[in-house]
Amino acid sequence: RGNLKFLHIGKENHKVLKDLKEPLEKYLKENYKAYYDLKNIKIKKIKEEDGGISFTANFKMTLNKKPEDLPFFKALEDSKIKDPQFLKYKKYLLSLANKNYNKNQETSINFFLPYGKNKVEDLKLKKNKDYLPITNLKIDDDILYKRGQRAVKSFAYFKKPVFNLDKSVKYCRENWNREPQYQNDCANFVSQCLVAGGLKENEDFKPQHINYISTGYGREKTGLVKYLEKNNIHGLIKNRSLAVEGSVVYWNNFSHVGLITYNDTILIKYSAHTLAKLNEIIPEKLDVKFYSPMIKSN
Repeated sequence: RGNLKFLHIGKENHKVLKDLKEPLEKYLKENYKAYYDLKNIKIKKIKEEDGGISFTANFKMTLNKKPEDLPFFKALEDSKIKDPQFLKYKKYLLSLANKNYNKNQETSINFFLPYGKNKVEDLKLKKNKDYLPITNLKIDDDILYKRGQRAVKSFAYFKKPVFNLDKSVKYCRENWNREPQYQNDCANFVSQCLVAGGLKENEDFKPQHINYISTGYGREKTGLVKYLEKNNIHGLIKNRSLAVEGSVVYWNNFSHVGLITYNDTILIKYSAHTLAKLNEIIPEKLDVKFYSPMIKSN
């Protein structure tokens, strides 16, 4: 069986996934080769669901291009802006990306293979209730450069985070697979990560409080993202490249949140509880919002 760990699936599906592993590995390496090295690809968490089989591809991923050579940062440089606040903003973003340069990162992607299908192009990206074509993993340099151009305009909203991003991310990476406190533990876990980074608890933000353990989904006036935005701890952003590590990702179509634990401006990865995840890639066009700790609420 090699790196395949099968959980109660039939012999025919067993063979389909076994035959799919090599072409999937080839696809991923080819897709990311301009910026990343991939190795140790394994297929895990395999289970049958309505209409097909879901599984997770886990692998080591290393950014092999210096951040200043990435499209996003080229756009910032090409702006030629000399405003001291902008230069501080650019330097800060670059310092965050540099932390991931040439470092092996555990990475995962959750896939779904419909019954009767057996090719890589048949795979869907499974993100909770969303199913997206595998083509959403493709990297588009033009889109990344344009995000850098849009980020030029965001420096007016730049602020220093009120907690230590590194400590929050470290706590998240070390505890993502810990036994959850609640059946729906996603907001509670993100709150714990932020507190581990130094975010202060108070009467409106403490264990068991609605702002601590609830996402703030939909029209709710309370909950984690509502508290963070109201108190200018995190600001809602439209440019996902500014969803730095320590940002919160929020699903629009159901109640779920996670913590951004990797962002080099090309790839964004999150970690979460309830549906336990470590550094799972967030594909393009996923129906989510991002709340960044370095952007003022506006």
